[in-house]
Amino acid sequence: MNLSLTRCILRATRQFHKFDDTVYIRPVTDESNPSVDELDVILLPALSRSNKTIRILTNSTHSRNAVEQKPGAILVHFLEKEDLNVQLALLKKKWMLNRHGKFLFISTTIFNDSFDIASYFFDILWKENILNFYILLARPDRDAAFSVFSWDPYANGKCGNPLDKTLYDCVSCTYGKTDKPVNWFTKKIHKNCPIHVKYINNPPYVMEMNSLQGLDVDILSIIGEKLKLNFTYEKVSATEVGSVSENNQFSGVFRELRNGSVDVIIGGYAKQLSYLKYFDFSQEYTGDALILCTPDVPLKTYDEGCNRKTEGRYMSQQPFQKVHG
Repeated sequence: MNLSLTRCILRATRQFHKFDDTVYIRPVTDESNPSVDELDVILLPALSRSNKTIRILTNSTHSRNAVEQKPGAILVHFLEKEDLNVQLALLKKKWMLNRHGKFLFISTTIFNDSFDIASYFFDILWKENILNFYILLARPDRDAAFSVFSWDPYANGKCGNPLDKTLYDCVSCTYGKTDKPVNWFTKKIHKNCPIHVKYINNPPYVMEMNSLQGLDVDILSIIGEKLKLNFTYEKVSATEVGSVSENNQFSGVFRELRNGSVDVIIGGYAKQLSYLKYFDFSQEYTGDALILCTPDVPLKTYDEGCNRKTEGRYMSQQPFQKVHG
């Protein structure tokens, strides 16, 4: 079984060589399981021949604050479905979770309800905004054969509700050979489907004039032109913006962004730590500064400062607050 799984993994990960860094996550529920070591003995040398760097991540891996570049390919080995949440938390802890990367989930455990296991994974990955993934699960009815699960974002093949999605068992793989052709790691979002943007009127980032204008709008227009994307805009009031609270409660447009009913929000949002846990930000492109002016003669009372007419001078300047789309 391990040799067959290794060859199927190599078939699926041919695109991984495009990345400088691949992360392999071992199971967390039972790291001492002999089947895990047996697979690693075959799998890791084979992967290292086709990838520049293989990093192995376990629960005992020493903590690190950040990585210069998040891995583009993530291979996740699990034994039980409960492993997934722990492994995702481990990636977040090590600052290695790249939601735009290519994910391959594998298991040598024979599940009688493999479709239910794949559905469980899909629901969690969807909530984490992880879209480009495949799942390899051992088939209980055929020795050394693995079902390959993936998904389509729109059940009817047309643009519409993004939650109208389907999980499917696309092929069966045995010793690296599939029973029908499969195009691994295809792009899941159709370019001709509009991207839903919500905005607040906040000059100079977004301004309602004869047409919608501003820094954020211009940036999205450039992105749309380069990537052939279409955007639809919907205004929200300042009271509808909402936030992410310290206890991870979402309100306003942040709740919509979290549940996927909105794709992008713009209007000069500042990057905050509570937001970074759940959302991607653009790189900063401008900043705000606060300049304080005070009289050049010491004041005895507050009223004296309010009534005195004197030339002021710059006393201090606060650091820039970086602004993101």
